[in-house]
Amino acid sequence: MTRKFNILAFACAVAVLASCAKKDPASRVDLFIGTDTNAHCHPCATVPFGMLQAGPQAGNFAWNYCAGYHATDTTLTGFSQTRLSGTGATDLGDVFFMPFSRNVDPLFVSHFKDEASPGYYKADLTDNGVTVEVTVSPRVAIYKCSFEDSGSRKMYLNLQSAISKREPGGPISRESQVEFPDANTITGYTHVNGWTDRHVYYVLSFDTPVVAKEEVHLDEIYTTPQYIIDFGKGNRPVKVKIAISSVDRNGAFCNLATLPGWDFDKVRKEARAEWNKVLGTIEAEGTADDLTKFYTAMYHACIQPTLFSDADGRYRGPDDKVHEAPQGYYSTMSIWDTFRSANPLYSLLLPQYAGPMVESMLQHCDAFGILPIWPLWGKESWCMIADHAVPVVMDGYRKGFPGITLDRAYEAIRKSLTTPHTECEWDEFDRCGYFPIDGLHDESVSRTLECSDDAWCAAELAKELGKDEDYDYFQKRADSWKLLFDHTTNLARGRDSKGGWRTPFDPTFLSNSTVEGDYCEGNGWQYTWHVLHDPEGLMAEMGGKEHFVAKLDSLFTVNPEDGEHWERMDITGRIGLYAHGNELSHHIPYLFTLAGRPDRTAEIVTTICRELYGTGPDGLCGQDDCGQTSAWYIFSAMGFYPVNPASQEYVLGSPQMPRFTLNLPSGGKLEIVAENLSDKNIYVESATLDGRPLDRKFTWYDIKDGGRLVFTMASEAVHE
Repeated sequence: MTRKFNILAFACAVAVLASCAKKDPASRVDLFIGTDTNAHCHPCATVPFGMLQAGPQAGNFAWNYCAGYHATDTTLTGFSQTRLSGTGATDLGDVFFMPFSRNVDPLFVSHFKDEASPGYYKADLTDNGVTVEVTVSPRVAIYKCSFEDSGSRKMYLNLQSAISKREPGGPISRESQVEFPDANTITGYTHVNGWTDRHVYYVLSFDTPVVAKEEVHLDEIYTTPQYIIDFGKGNRPVKVKIAISSVDRNGAFCNLATLPGWDFDKVRKEARAEWNKVLGTIEAEGTADDLTKFYTAMYHACIQPTLFSDADGRYRGPDDKVHEAPQGYYSTMSIWDTFRSANPLYSLLLPQYAGPMVESMLQHCDAFGILPIWPLWGKESWCMIADHAVPVVMDGYRKGFPGITLDRAYEAIRKSLTTPHTECEWDEFDRCGYFPIDGLHDESVSRTLECSDDAWCAAELAKELGKDEDYDYFQKRADSWKLLFDHTTNLARGRDSKGGWRTPFDPTFLSNSTVEGDYCEGNGWQYTWHVLHDPEGLMAEMGGKEHFVAKLDSLFTVNPEDGEHWERMDITGRIGLYAHGNELSHHIPYLFTLAGRPDRTAEIVTTICRELYGTGPDGLCGQDDCGQTSAWYIFSAMGFYPVNPASQEYVLGSPQMPRFTLNLPSGGKLEIVAENLSDKNIYVESATLDGRPLDRKFTWYDIKDGGRLVFTMASEAVHE
């Protein structure tokens, strides 16, 4: 189908929108994108990588409510202060309350209308007769609750509540204490037995004294009482400040002290300014929808990891001991997902956050013996496979983050890749040269391929240190994926400890957390390409680039028969056998470029950007997983992607917007221009960096001080 396109009108509209986006990029963010289907995003108030994500809780416990909110829900159950963003597991949702002014349902569920912007959330609780607004500082949430004129002003408190699966016949918290030291303060502690074992200390400070309180037991699953507190009748809003700590109540009070006074509007303004500072590291030009998708993706990418240490630097580590991190300690890291795009984005543009994040990983290793796999609330959740903090630490060393020396980085990486633990039995791996299908773990193919990527990092650093024996050891591991490459199918296939192939072999069979198999949230077709460190080697195993491209094409064009073996709720965003909704696939479109077919990369990347990312609540095709799916869009919209995130290299793709300016940490600017870009032009005909022709990639070292990256787009579209 041919569409008419007015290039003059397009250019004028882009110029106007670019000016608005440059001054206030937060105005382009839509917090409700990703709150429908299974993206598991939320509209809570937070600041970039802040400790709290304060806001609405609609529904509880079910998988659709991993973020405590779903766009299809018409009721709210209350408000809580911590939240996961885009994950496939439930937890957090701490320090829960619900204000009300009328005689309402015993559990105080209310229909609502809401709105949100970066750093701010507002809900009109139509049944409860209350309007609730919330904004945040890095460590404190502040609420303003406006009650009906001359009505009662009450709150229901459940300070043991959490968004977590209920254990049959038992509470989700081991112990909890609540104290009312004075009429304006509530403080306490709860020990949560959720996804991880968590200690939560809290303090609530009110600007209006509590005149009465009533102990209630509305939900018998909790071991301590809930309360209804009464502020008396009046017209004046009630404000509450909330702070938490993993260490002790003094830590919570220390955090509370970072926000003196009760100026709600001032805090809201400061929160938005922080978002504009982070969002403004990239100045983008494009259509209204382009800018909404881009800056919302940037927003989602910068919610987590979250600040975890208190204002005095203390935090509770993975060993359950109290440690100190004056520079700030970060947790809630979905590293299996984010090492691919989100962490490289932080290290490229936001080293003031990325540096302390890498330092946090190293401190985790110091306390726990290995680098983190999926740390939540300071503890190790053991979620997912391999240890992809390894490439993140290597990237931090290569980019020169303070304190991340070669010796220190290598020591942590070597320790993590040689110390047996619940997810990696290295003796078994070394004995076979891979993880066998009759070994201690399922997902053996995925574990082997992903650990080979990590081992490449160790080998590279060992070579840099002149440790020849270590280099040989880890390089052998880095090549282990070849032992699982089946030349009869040209796919990665499981083997037993005696070398026998998995028989029968169905490469379309999907395994995940509920269905055991040889792959982690994927199948043989999807995982074969997971050789991030050696795509050229994979091409050679397939018989050269021509055969490689033909096989890769099949991934996007062949559809399996419908059936239970293919349909999984967390495998979404399908194009043929490719599933963009799951992060293990995110690098795959860029392999075409490395094989000499940048036109196919451009075609597929553009299809994904246009069809699988949108501006509505269903605008994400899969879980955002702490910003990884969003970070993929940011890189891809700009026209390049870190296929091997530890290599400092970026592979060219296809820019989706006409111009970007990256304000780099060095003080320089990287200008990205897509010449001849229209709504149909998607193929990069040529690319130059500071006038130097680019074939298929460039390095971070080429752009770290700024430059000019120019894409000349083809005059004709590759597809309609």
